Order: sequence, then C-alpha cells, then structure tokens
Amino acid sequence: MAKVFLSPLGTNAYVECYYELDGKPSEHPVVFVQEALVAHICRDWTPQDRILIACTAEAEKKNWIDGGNFPQGLESRMRQLNLKAPCQKITIPEGRNEEEIMSIFMILMEALQEGDHLYLDITHSFRSLPLLQTVIVNYAKVLKNIEVERILYGAFETLGPVQAVRDMPLEKRVAPVFDLTPYDALVDWARAVDIFHKAGRPQEIRRLVGRNLGPIFAQRKNPDERALAQALSGLSNRLNDLCLNLAAARGQKIAEARGLDAEIDAVENQRLIPPLRPLLEIVRRKLQGFNAADPETKGFEAAKWCLDHELIPQAYVFLRETVLSALCRAAGHDPLDENMRENFWAALLHVLASGKRETEWSGLLAQRREEALNLIGAGGSELMGLAHAFEPLRHRRNDLLHGGWKKDASTAQALIDFLRREGLQELRRAWESYRNKANQDPNASNQGQEDTPRRAFWLLSHKPTPEQEKELFTQWHVHAVMRLPDPLQSLWSQVPPEDRSVRSHLKPILEWLENESAPGDVLVVQGEFGATFGVASWALGRSMVPVYATSERIMEESVQPDGSVLQKRIFRHVRFRPYES
Repeated sequence: MAKVFLSPLGTNAYVECYYELDGKPSEHPVVFVQEALVAHICRDWTPQDRILIACTAEAEKKNWIDGGNFPQGLESRMRQLNLKAPCQKITIPEGRNEEEIMSIFMILMEALQEGDHLYLDITHSFRSLPLLQTVIVNYAKVLKNIEVERILYGAFETLGPVQAVRDMPLEKRVAPVFDLTPYDALVDWARAVDIFHKAGRPQEIRRLVGRNLGPIFAQRKNPDERALAQALSGLSNRLNDLCLNLAAARGQKIAEARGLDAEIDAVENQRLIPPLRPLLEIVRRKLQGFNAADPETKGFEAAKWCLDHELIPQAYVFLRETVLSALCRAAGHDPLDENMRENFWAALLHVLASGKRETEWSGLLAQRREEALNLIGAGGSELMGLAHAFEPLRHRRNDLLHGGWKKDASTAQALIDFLRREGLQELRRAWESYRNKANQDPNASNQGQEDTPRRAFWLLSHKPTPEQEKELFTQWHVHAVMRLPDPLQSLWSQVPPEDRSVRSHLKPILEWLENESAPGDVLVVQGEFGATFGVASWALGRSMVPVYATSERIMEESVQPDGSVLQKRIFRHVRFRPYES
C-alpha cells in the first residue's frame, strides 16, 4: 500500500513565502506550496511511494518547466529536494466542458491504485476541480479502498493582498497550512451514520473509529483529543454489541440493554468536533426505545428494530419470547425455565386461542391445571385477547424455522406484511392491556401463588403514617414495609436539579430494588417528578404494583386573642392508588 501525494499546479506567478504546517514553518521560503508540503510530508518516503502533480498545458508552461513565470519551475525544484519517492507530472485538460471534466476524473482515478494512502493538496484547485476532487476521493474510497491521510490547503491569502505581501519583509511572510482532514472524516461519519440509521448496521462507524479518527487523534498530543478518541471507541463498542445482540436475537442481553445516551454524552462533552453532534443525535434518537425501564418494552422495540431492518426471523423471535418472558415474570415464574415457557405458558395461550376444552389439556398444563384456571379467571378477557394476538405467530414462526420448506409456506412479503400491518402492534396492545389489568388489581399478582409473601417497598421522604401502614397490611395484603437503606434514602431525597438525566442517580436504587423485590410486591413511590416516573415505569415492567398516596386537605381556622386568624392545613391519607400505564 503506497503513499501518494497528489496536488494540482496552477498558472499564477506566486509570491515567495514560508508555509507553516503542524506548527513548523518550511525550512526555506518557497514559491510553490508543493515544495513546502512535500519536504514536510514525503521526506522519508520510499521509491514505492509517489508524488503526483496534475498540470494543464498552461500550468506546465508557466510553472512546471523552467523559464515560465520563474527561472526554475516546480519540476526542477522538486528534483533539488533529493527525495526517494518519484515525482510525476500528470497532464489534464483545462476542464472547459463536460467532456474535459469527465476526462480529468478518469485521469486522476487511473493515477490512484488499490489501497493507496492519499495526501491531497487542494491549494491551487481551479474551476470545477475542488468539487471533482471531492467526488474522486469518495469514489476511490469505494472503488479502490484508498485511505485519506491528510487534506491540506496553503492559505496564502491570510497574509493579505498580493502587493502588500510583496512589500512585506520575507521573514514575516508565514502562511498557515490548514488541515482539512477532519472534514473529510465528517463526510465519512455522515455516510456511516446514515447507513446505521437506514440499515441498522454499525460496522462502518466501528471502522471509522478504528481506522480514521483514531489515528488522527493518536498523532497529536492534546489529552482532550485522546479522551475523545477513547469516548468514540466506547460508543462504537457499545453500539456494535447492541446491534450484534439484535441480529442474533439475544433476548436476555436486550432485556439488560439501554440506549447509548451516556456514551454519546461522553463524546459530546469533549466539544472538539461540533459537527459530530447532530450526527450523534440521530444515533441517540434511533436507540431511544432501549432506554425503557422494563424488558417488555425493550423486547417490542427490538422486534420493531428487526422489522424496520428486514431481520424478519429475529422480529418473530423477539415478539414471541418477549411475551412468554413477560408472562413468566408477571406470575412469579422463572423466565429461564424452558418447561414453563413452552409447556405451560405457550400451551395455555394456544388452548385459549384455539378453544380447546379443559379435558383436552395435556403435559405440564394439565399437571398445573388449578394454577392455569386461576390465571385464566384473573386474566379475563385481556388474557384471552393476548392469546388471540399471540396465536398467529405460531405457524409463521414454524414456517421460518423450517426455512419455508412447508406445503403452506408463506411468501417473504406476507411474513413482513403481517407484522407491519397488524401483528406487532396488536400483540403489543394486547400485552399492555393484560399488564394494566394486573397492575390495577392489587390482588391480581402472583395468581395461583396466594401464599407467597408480599412486601411493600417505601420510596418517600417520610415514614409511613399509621393509617398508611394499616391500609398496606389489610387491603394490599403485605406482611412487611421495606424502607431504603440510609445512603439510598439520601439519594432519593436529594435528586440533583441540574443533571440532564436522573438515570445514573437512580441506578443504585434500582439495583437495590432489583435484588430485594419480586413480581407482585407493592412499591409506594412519590418524590421528584422525573425520578418518580422512572421508578414507577421500571416497577410496571417488573410486574410490581407501583402506587401513590392520595390525601384530603382539610382547612381549619381559629381566631386568636389578638384578633388575628390562624389557618391550619391538615392533610389526611385517603388511599393508595396504582400508577397506570
């Protein structure tokens, strides 16, 4: 893989000056910017590398050969540098019509070879060449797998008008060379984000982090740039892991997944490449659904993701297994118990949807008949509706598992259309209807397990009053009220108002609840609005029963001896009311 320096030569009579690149001015004043750039970049190149100067006939006459605008043209000056890499002139037409423009495109494309590492100087581009160079670079990335190492522009005009520069002492004529490489990288990022947004494929983003922006930052000493490179690497790895788990239908991993807000924030907080921010916001919005607290919402979001990106077998898998896992959790069963998933819950939904009589039940369903009947009675029409929405997945899933080798196999389009038109949304609505019924009924959880101890978890800043404790014990049938440990209680009572998100603040509390609570437990939660919403949503997703206290306000007035009126506001507990989805 050779290194290639490519630069167009113009026709003007340039003014001698120094050019400064990477904080270092050229060793000698130069007329042609190519002299300074090649001396800086190509000093250690080998004979396998190439220096290419694109010239029109007029540029060759005036600035390439000796005796044009200068006694020594660029050809002679390049020889004097004594570089090992050969310097070659490429003749191009003027570009005065579309045919000549196409000819320039083909000539420059032919000059590039497979896997070249390109250093592009655009200082003296003219007419249509700047746009053409951009097209050539991006076309060659695809066709010839080139890597753009640097794009440079010698900004002579920053010194002022030409005549003023001529009158300036030579030692003060120091023109900066702008490094425009990050902007080329941004074009690549825009393309990579677009591929991710439309196709759900993160590989191009991962490639850019590893092979493009990473090396750029690694060459510099600024610790902030290294921090940005690390943040981008963390974002890329998390994004890749999430997409792999979606593609491979890893339900447990998706249930534990979250959006990439923290990783995106880490990149944005570096504030080194502002144009990246809107691209990262596209990624953030794309993954917003995975920020849900409950695994069911994430499961349905995963199914929608797969449907949107035509991962059709995975979409069916996520839909089916999300519902079975959710039913297990709601009833206090182990969602990893395959026997309960398939031979109890899947069988129960099937007999409900197909109208099979109880006498026709078999296997585990028949063995746990009483529990199944209790669940059917408690679930009512909502469970029946869920069964009917779930049943169409059955034969379509089998069709997919057999690769369409069935007499009644569906077409690919029919499998897609079913999910898009009705299957996904109807099943999601049916599940939410069933879940809401269970959450609104304090006695509906743990059906078939009435003897299972039930606790109340208390997330308020004050202790429960005697009236509140009495209601929890007598009406909600709890046997104990659990308060947060003191460090977690301090977290709950002091949610920082300045933070953009409460997720990280709530994490220790949710981890404690995850370890201590069980489906069917009551969660009394009130406090800061965002924190309360987050915890209540999380509890609904775990088939707990989140509730809040309602109260009656009583106003009492009394006239004091001095004639003033004293008002008292008394808040009296009325009841606990369930949060509703």
